Amino acid sequence: MSNSNSLLLDIGNTRTKWALIDLSKSLQEVDFTRQPSGATVNQKDLIIQECRQLLTALTSVDRMINQILICSVNQKQWIQVWTDYFQGVFPTIDVIQLHGDTFIPNLHNAYDEPASLGADRWAAIIAASQLAPLQNCLIINSGTATTIDFLEHGNVFVGGSILPGVSLSLEALQSQTARLESNMTSEKFNCFEPSSTLQFSKNTKSAIFNGVMQGQIGAIKQALELAPQTSTMIFSGGNGPLILKHLYSQISPTLQIIEDPYLVLRGLFFWQQYFQNH
Repeated sequence: MSNSNSLLLDIGNTRTKWALIDLSKSLQEVDFTRQPSGATVNQKDLIIQECRQLLTALTSVDRMINQILICSVNQKQWIQVWTDYFQGVFPTIDVIQLHGDTFIPNLHNAYDEPASLGADRWAAIIAASQLAPLQNCLIINSGTATTIDFLEHGNVFVGGSILPGVSLSLEALQSQTARLESNMTSEKFNCFEPSSTLQFSKNTKSAIFNGVMQGQIGAIKQALELAPQTSTMIFSGGNGPLILKHLYSQISPTLQIIEDPYLVLRGLFFWQQYFQNH
């Protein structure tokens, strides 16, 4: 399928990212672009609205697509809305979905039940195997949830952890506790700068910030203790830069750090390269 255009879709809990790629190009030439609406809501009419916005964006760049590759953590019924829409517009198009148990050559999935692994985690692991070949690597993706996964020698996915992300942690504190800051949104949170996450806070707002950040950082440091041979850490997700900023002073300077906001899309790209060559 040489010189074909493929649409890559990373459909998350709160955001959709997409990339239109020409497989005759290398990865460095791929233009990863955020989907215009910037949000995914599990309602049919809103998903269709998002599909229309994406189709408008595709039309504006005057590119036809031959194939769609989807990575989604959503339920099947909502993914089907995406599939039905684009197959209605492009009746001959192939729509292929990545799953946690999708076979990838030279990459072993040691999960007890690979089919239960989130497709976004598997895509990120695929990307990591190419971005940090032969390395012991921790992959941290901080979105609605924060996932921490360990890839050994660049070809064995050992396992990982899942914890509430920054926004979920804030929502839990505000909805389940009394007398805490009621307007501490994730946006305000990202702009708030306490003196240090390494000291006790002297006001409630700082205590919330430090508590949430210490939870995220503590989980990552625990993962490093479980995998002391780690040489590379890859950060992705909307809160990745914020977490990394407060983590830098607490980790070894010898660790290689890679930041990639489009890690899942890159995983889809590498998966598609396998299709192209077979």
